Amino acid sequence: MADRLTRIAIVSSDRCKPKKCRQECKKSCPVVKTGKLCIEVTPQSKIAYISEELCIGCGICVKKCPFEAIQIINLPKDLDKDTTHRYGPNTFKLHRLPVPRPGQVLGLVGTNGIGKSTALKVLAGKLKPNLGRFKNPPDWQEILTYFRGSELQNYFTRILEDNLKAIIKPQYVDHIPKAVQGNVGQVLEQKDEREMKERLCVDLELNQVLDRNVGDLSGGELQRFAIAVVAIQNAEIYMFDEPSSYLDVKQRLKAAQVVRSLLRPNSYVIVVEHDLSVLDYLSDFICCLYGKPGAYGVVTLPFSVREGINIFLAGFVPTENLRFRDESLTFKVAETPQESAEEIETYARYRYPTMTKTQGNFRLRVVEGEFTDSQIIVMLGENGTGKTTFIRMLAGLLKPDVIEDSDVEIPEFNVSYKPQKISPKFQHSVRHLLHQKIRDSYMHPQFVSDVMKPLQIEQLMDQEVVNLSGGELQRVALTLCLGKPADIYLIDEPSAYLDSEQRIVASKVIKRFILHAKKTAFVVEHDFIMATYLADRVIVYEGQASVDCTANAPQSLLTGMNLFLSISLQTKIPIFTGLCMISHHHSTNYTRWTIHGESLASCSRNESDANQSSYFQDDMIGMVHDAFGVPRQDGGIRDNEGLESMGLGPDKETKKFFKLLEDAQRELYPNCKTFTALSFTTHLLHIKVLSGWTDTSYDMLVELLRKAFPIRETLPKSFAEAKKFNEALGFSYEKIDLCPKDCMLFWRDKKGLYNCEKCGTSRYKESTVFSDDGTAKVTQISVKQIDNIVEVTSLESIIGFGLVAGIKVDRTLTDMEDMQ
Repeated sequence: MADRLTRIAIVSSDRCKPKKCRQECKKSCPVVKTGKLCIEVTPQSKIAYISEELCIGCGICVKKCPFEAIQIINLPKDLDKDTTHRYGPNTFKLHRLPVPRPGQVLGLVGTNGIGKSTALKVLAGKLKPNLGRFKNPPDWQEILTYFRGSELQNYFTRILEDNLKAIIKPQYVDHIPKAVQGNVGQVLEQKDEREMKERLCVDLELNQVLDRNVGDLSGGELQRFAIAVVAIQNAEIYMFDEPSSYLDVKQRLKAAQVVRSLLRPNSYVIVVEHDLSVLDYLSDFICCLYGKPGAYGVVTLPFSVREGINIFLAGFVPTENLRFRDESLTFKVAETPQESAEEIETYARYRYPTMTKTQGNFRLRVVEGEFTDSQIIVMLGENGTGKTTFIRMLAGLLKPDVIEDSDVEIPEFNVSYKPQKISPKFQHSVRHLLHQKIRDSYMHPQFVSDVMKPLQIEQLMDQEVVNLSGGELQRVALTLCLGKPADIYLIDEPSAYLDSEQRIVASKVIKRFILHAKKTAFVVEHDFIMATYLADRVIVYEGQASVDCTANAPQSLLTGMNLFLSISLQTKIPIFTGLCMISHHHSTNYTRWTIHGESLASCSRNESDANQSSYFQDDMIGMVHDAFGVPRQDGGIRDNEGLESMGLGPDKETKKFFKLLEDAQRELYPNCKTFTALSFTTHLLHIKVLSGWTDTSYDMLVELLRKAFPIRETLPKSFAEAKKFNEALGFSYEKIDLCPKDCMLFWRDKKGLYNCEKCGTSRYKESTVFSDDGTAKVTQISVKQIDNIVEVTSLESIIGFGLVAGIKVDRTLTDMEDMQ
């Protein structure tokens, strides 16, 4: 029974075509051959039905289906009780829900088709969760009972009783003109419930388009208009589905500031975002979603921003001890192999002169520069600065007005162009489109392995082009662009509508193709992380958008990115080492995450793969220095050097300091590059607290690890011994009684109370203990307790490390204090 409930069968309604096949799935099913109706389908059926109760998971039907419409998936056993919603038999299934908190921004990150939009509809009250019972849906009283004891119980109770208003900004803003007619200014005037129209029009740069019709807006203007329409209304729940698509970097930060301005003590803000740098800037905490797109999705517990993004990139959830992706997503900026001087000399070099071009009221000046083949040049600038105009001049489609003081002629190039907005008009399948446009390329084995397989085009071959989603259209457009023979490939916003995983895959596909084909690519990209990964050199655009702009000569990634940030954001030039970070809004002490887990100071283009493979690069040495109040020096501290000059002799504390410093640097086992003795112990304690292990279970696990691996000398042999590490770092434990119904903490000035102030329930329960002589003794023991870590020496260390044992408990204490 338990095994049967953990298997789901998915039949794709788009691919299943019983009228065009011989029902191979039913004919080959061994359960059907025994006389049971495991698969029900006839030539007249619209779609096949598979009984999950009778299915034995043999997988024969999956292989026999000519349209690849069937998936049989085995789920983790404990997920069945966490089912939140299922649309019907053999359809998508969502497990758990994100937990929004009033006054904070919840960020959602996950692949497309994993259930983010379903979760938004449920949280907005537009979709009633059926808890997996699509045949017999539960009523709201049963749903509230299901979520009893969690933050979602209070949330749904408020939706039902207070009639909360929820507004959602849709994902595909291209569809807005079909639903909204009229003038931009008039629409905003009608929706202006907060009297914020003038301020939002300035912040989102909408004043110049107020007189236009909604149908005449570009992609970026539509996005800003959609954000303004949501932000201008009064509501308690604001939801934004991919608010950064089509926006440049400056506009993304402005939009993020508008989203955060909606926070009030009693309002909820939820954001779905694939640009990880914007998600980091926007969110207060994050829920990751994993699973199989189109089949099932699982929502994780809330994490801090830094930890949540690193968990998503690593593909491993430590709190559940579950890996949801085979490989971690990493960006190695120095992806291009180191070429010798002889190889560099073989590259073809192209030069273009200084030139200008005037179109109406817009004037573009291009500074003389050069580029080579096997090179990707990323163009950085606001929308409307002339990036496409420059490429059309290189392609010979536009003639420059003046070539200033130069004998250099513009060479003619064949250009393959992927536009920013993709409007499908082709009325046949993807296979017909590829065969018609790039017949030679899409049948070439090298192109298939380098481009089509990573972009998963094979799965889209039989689908109609006009029915493709935004992300699927983007992948097909990339394939068409790269499949066309050309000298220069112009790729305009390849990340639009792609999720975070697909963006990384698309980046690697573009880079690999350009290197192998020995061609040049000019990429317009506003996703900082993707742009940084792709760029060999950058062209920075300066000036006033749509009026007068200058395209600088191609320059290195480091100098170009810093120049762009100083111009575009009008802020102090940040330290930029090839991995783009945006300073967070929370605190000056916020430790910036990096996309492969390293700190900014230690990241370099020539960094070894060993350092990049670490799941979390923990600054344990810094924590040891912070705990003892010893300043950290550039060269580190060896023996007593530095301590004696501060008046610290080799006393007990000093010896303890050097012992911890040694453990923070000592490898867990020979040649281990992932953990040190101290970091592994701290990680283990962290998981113990989050998972609620007993001390005995911790000791048993450590004993097993010490027997199985060569770590007997480095890993403490018991929980009591491991606690000494944390206590030395400034952490100690205390037990706090909790109301059995989670109403309050018996803590601080409430420590002496016997009954809960809210519900009157006693904090104790009676327990009878019999002595050796048979006499009974009644004692009182606490019903519910939590661990708390006290006397933290350095708060900055905790924020920077993000993985100190007990973070979950601290969050619980904060929530309980808010409830009180």
